Amino acid sequence: MGLVDTMRAFFFFRESLLRAARPGQIIAGQYDAEDVRIHRQLRHFLDEVMYACLASCEATSRHLPRTEATL
Repeated sequence: MGLVDTMRAFFFFRESLLRAARPGQIIAGQYDAEDVRIHRQLRHFLDEVMYACLASCEATSRHLPRTEATL
């Protein structure tokens, strides 16, 4: 899978997960401390997943012949 398709899949996954784990709102537009903590941890986790995807694509492209890596 190429980098663009990998990132499309990642962003789809990210948005779906963020929507599913949307912190509960006690009052519309306000989060409690636990909601904020969960949201921050989820974003950190998703950032790490994205970095791993990018690192994998980068490592794969290094092992391809030059003509295939630039396609």
